[in-house]
Amino acid sequence: MVPLAAVAAVVVATVVVIQLLPNAADGPPVVDATHVALRDNRFHPPVIQIKQGQTVTWSFNDNGTTHNVKGTGWGSGDQASGTFRHTFTAPGSYRYSCTLHLGMNGRVDVGAGGHTMTPARPGLAAHETSKSKGSGPHHGHRRIIAVPPIR
Repeated sequence: MVPLAAVAAVVVATVVVIQLLPNAADGPPVVDATHVALRDNRFHPPVIQIKQGQTVTWSFNDNGTTHNVKGTGWGSGDQASGTFRHTFTAPGSYRYSCTLHLGMNGRVDVGAGGHTMTPARPGLAAHETSKSKGSGPHHGHRRIIAVPPIR
């Protein structure tokens, strides 16, 4: 019989290793994507960028594997097939995960109105830009904010 301490050590080591792996939700967004597939215990694509008021659809097609989509204050139930839809009414960066599979994470970046989100620089979250009228080297876009990513 395997001692309980050995099992606990393996579990702790596994969790530590998973926490050190890159988080797919920290990558660059796929612009204007409104569909996310759940397969191979991953969200495809893991990060998307939409406009305020758009609806995202998650499709559960992972050979019968049960998943969920859980964000802060919103989410689906556990399901092995079908779809889940959520409309994002406020600008921001929304992280979500499948609470049944450690490391299965995603993010939706929502720009205000007709604005889009663009990467600020590595290590910082996206910043909001908007089209403006006028002339000059910096007309057409304005930087609103760049903040450290939400963890």
